[in-house]
Amino acid sequence: MRKVFNFTHATLDGYIDDPHLWSYDYADDEFQQYALEMTLAADALLLGRVTYEGMAQAWPNRGGNPFSDHVNAITKYVVASQPVDTSAWKPTVVIGGEDLIDEVARLKQADGGDIAIWGTGRLTDALAAPALGQADGSFPVTFVNQTHGKWSDGQIYITGLGQTSPGQWAYLKTDGTMAPLDHTMADAPGHLTKNGRRYANLSFTLADSSTVRIPPQVQGGRLYISVGEPMYIGIAPDDSGWAGPNLRSRSDPNFNTVFDWYEFTYQHGSIAFGGNTTQVDQFAIPLTVRLQQTSSNYDRRTGITLSRAQVFKRYRAKVSRPFKSLASRTRILAPRSAAAFDAGGRYANLLDPAIDRAWNAWRNGFRLTRLGQTFTGQVTGDRLTFTKDGAGPFVVDKPSSPDVFQCAGTLASAGMSTTALELGAELCAAFNRGVAPDTSDWYRPSAYYRAGLDNDYAAFSTRSTSAAARTRSPMTTSTTRAR
Repeated sequence: MRKVFNFTHATLDGYIDDPHLWSYDYADDEFQQYALEMTLAADALLLGRVTYEGMAQAWPNRGGNPFSDHVNAITKYVVASQPVDTSAWKPTVVIGGEDLIDEVARLKQADGGDIAIWGTGRLTDALAAPALGQADGSFPVTFVNQTHGKWSDGQIYITGLGQTSPGQWAYLKTDGTMAPLDHTMADAPGHLTKNGRRYANLSFTLADSSTVRIPPQVQGGRLYISVGEPMYIGIAPDDSGWAGPNLRSRSDPNFNTVFDWYEFTYQHGSIAFGGNTTQVDQFAIPLTVRLQQTSSNYDRRTGITLSRAQVFKRYRAKVSRPFKSLASRTRILAPRSAAAFDAGGRYANLLDPAIDRAWNAWRNGFRLTRLGQTFTGQVTGDRLTFTKDGAGPFVVDKPSSPDVFQCAGTLASAGMSTTALELGAELCAAFNRGVAPDTSDWYRPSAYYRAGLDNDYAAFSTRSTSAAARTRSPMTTSTTRAR
């Protein structure tokens, strides 16, 4: 098997940038011979895009000595998530950042000499991360910029938040560690300022780090991905929590920022990784996720693979007039996040006919069986009274359209019994999918979103995510690899 080795000039305190400005002062004859022997033993170079583009401007004009001739002759593999001009320095093969681990593993198995990495600290970190993750229960996440040049790595921000222990909120740093939230960071050097208010700087760009390790325990985790500017997150004075973006408020510092997020929970040894590219509240950036686990050969992709422009165009073409109003230049709001669908809003009664139809049908009896459990009851007035496997009675009151869009109010509120909340969640899903009157359709996906009176936003989001197997042009891809 071929070896991959890194050849990087580094100071004792870890500085590796601009080696051409300082490293030659320490390059004696012994060093030169060592460098030549290592280079001649390799028949391939593995480089990051920035390093490659810098070297490609100079190396093709070098030659006439064994070192330069060998470097120019061997294959250069450049890792990049955006187009690279390889015409000046051949032979060169481009490896997509998303495929780095798999491609390097394939190269190691192929015939040939060793593979050298020159410089490129981020590239080395990305290759080392899987092994580090295997050792301590953490695992690497690699973010791949597939905006095709629209946004540079320095313009794509990552903001990671989660609980590293119950009640202890923390933020993700570029080295893969999570530090406790501290409201005093809003006044620390490097803080952010928006609309005259200071915020803690909790974000980093893909240029800072495109691969980080998720610690062995993160619950209630969110990875915000924003373009053009970081996320502005308020921290409670006692550091007990944080304030997420308020999509209803134009005064929110993130209102005009294009951002989306990925939710996840993980605890090594007890809670299996679970995550999703949620569009429950909004859509702004198409995200795809590839989750891999070496030990089980698990490898799956999910998410929206249409471009951002394609999503907006198709959304406006597919949904009915009330839902078209949810699309702005920045994002597509979910109805649950829009004032127009709230009580008193323009579309506050949108689903009322569908709710009335189901409620009237259940005056003759209600029966739902799922997961081996049976709910039986009847509507009287505005109340559904029911039993669960003969136990009860329990009640759920007739919901309003905002209750359905938000899965709140009569369907989920303080004081409701656990069993009522359980059925309330099922009712919410059924009304949003347009299948409420006939409970035999509640778990039949082919019946969803065909009634005319349903949640067009949810229908479009579901179908766009399902398109992942048919198209491949995501804006930003988050790749998670677990051992």
